[in-house]
Amino acid sequence: MIHRLRRIPRVVWLASACFCALLTFWSFANPLFTPPDEISHSDVVFHLATGASYPEYDERTLSQGVVRFGLTYGMILDDEADRARTVAAADRFDFGTTFDEYGGDSSLDTPNQIPQHPPLYYWGSAMTLRAARFAHGGQFAMHQEMHLLRLVNVALLSPLPLLAWATARRLGAPDRVGLAAALVPFAIPQLTHVGASVNNDNLFVALCAVLAVPLASVLRGDRRPRTALVVGAIAGLALLTKGLGVVLPVWIACCYAVPVIRQRRELAPAMKAAALAVFTTVGVGGWFTFRNLVVHGTPSPSIHAVTTAPDNFSPDLIAWLKEFPVHLTKGFWGYFGYYEVQIGTWATIGATAVTAVALAGAFAPRATSVERGAGTRRTELAGSFAILPLLFLFVAVAAWDLYTKTAYLRNLVQGRYLFGAVVPLAVCVAVGAARLLGRWATLAVLVTATTLQIVGLSALFDHWWDTPDGTLWTAFRSAAAWNPAPLPLFQLSALATVCSLAVLAYAASVPSARAPDPSLES
Repeated sequence: MIHRLRRIPRVVWLASACFCALLTFWSFANPLFTPPDEISHSDVVFHLATGASYPEYDERTLSQGVVRFGLTYGMILDDEADRARTVAAADRFDFGTTFDEYGGDSSLDTPNQIPQHPPLYYWGSAMTLRAARFAHGGQFAMHQEMHLLRLVNVALLSPLPLLAWATARRLGAPDRVGLAAALVPFAIPQLTHVGASVNNDNLFVALCAVLAVPLASVLRGDRRPRTALVVGAIAGLALLTKGLGVVLPVWIACCYAVPVIRQRRELAPAMKAAALAVFTTVGVGGWFTFRNLVVHGTPSPSIHAVTTAPDNFSPDLIAWLKEFPVHLTKGFWGYFGYYEVQIGTWATIGATAVTAVALAGAFAPRATSVERGAGTRRTELAGSFAILPLLFLFVAVAAWDLYTKTAYLRNLVQGRYLFGAVVPLAVCVAVGAARLLGRWATLAVLVTATTLQIVGLSALFDHWWDTPDGTLWTAFRSAAAWNPAPLPLFQLSALATVCSLAVLAYAASVPSARAPDPSLES
């Protein structure tokens, strides 16, 4: 194991460290409770941290502690009040108040829909919070506990560049393509916005990213029972994290089918391995779904499942088809908070167009590129990439179903629900970029990613931290003032991000003579 870790290029470790620093910066740049549903996710974590059991899908309401902190901190303030988040205003805010002092777990009347999700993420987060309180000898200040939970999410997603590189290498790509894949997650501002907040999406994304690595071996013909058990265990944990995990058994089956189709291998061994992986998935993560089926009569109960549309409402498929792809795409690249801040139409269109061109290069039937093949096969790339259309289909079907019940066009239309496919997407984009741009692919990905991050952070600071007559520096100082810590983590994370990006830019511009390492492809 240590020998394999030593084979990983230092620049890949640097990419993961840089991504960690960037996520840490976002965790302070995001005002608390502004990311999507963070207040609801946090409420369940704080509830479980009291020692309570996981609630049924319809029995949880928001707690006084979470809501009063949110109101006091400024999450539920109008835009004019948000603009008052200045250094002077931070000096008047009491950052020492604890969860119990805000009202603790006493319930209010506002329903919390989050317990409709499987419990793994909330159990893990609550255990972390309880352990920190035990070591400290009591509760921290509320804002400190929120930042602790955010940093747990940062830790979950920090390995994404490393996992993207590992997946690319196992699919036969050389290191330079793997490095390009490692940089693709930087190019999604919405990923860093949500990834730096308290949200169960982050554990699901992390587990799907881990799952992509052994599935790359499966795509290359690995049918060993050990691999199938590993695949099933990881997928099972993802299924126990989010309902989107129901697509993972289909993805697993697709990956086992690819070598059979491409190499005309015997079907029986592949079917046995796939069955073992799927049964393990269901055994590890399916019990929550089966329990819901027995107790509530449906595998996925929800307080939003009740029909609330007017009696005379008739679903308009054309209107929904016009709204769905646009809103989903915006939500994938950068639509922060509760649809309050977006990176801009041209940035969204540009990012989508560049990605589409790179994907076309990856899956082009004939190599008309600067460098052919990059050591990968289109069928294997397609097998890895299959999770993206599967997630898209799941979101589309569920969103249409909710639209017919609620008459609301944007229900469940969240681009972040596609982030489970970020590693396969990164690999395919990197392969396509390498075929189209050759040695300049890695630098092109880094420049694109840096540009999109600058656009995203500029929009965030302008909306949430700027004042009418302020500058970017005053907005930065305001954000720092509203994030007091024993160490200047906000400033240090910004400095670490800039420095590591500069080193990555140098590494990306220098041609690599390193040959592919076959030992990492199995």
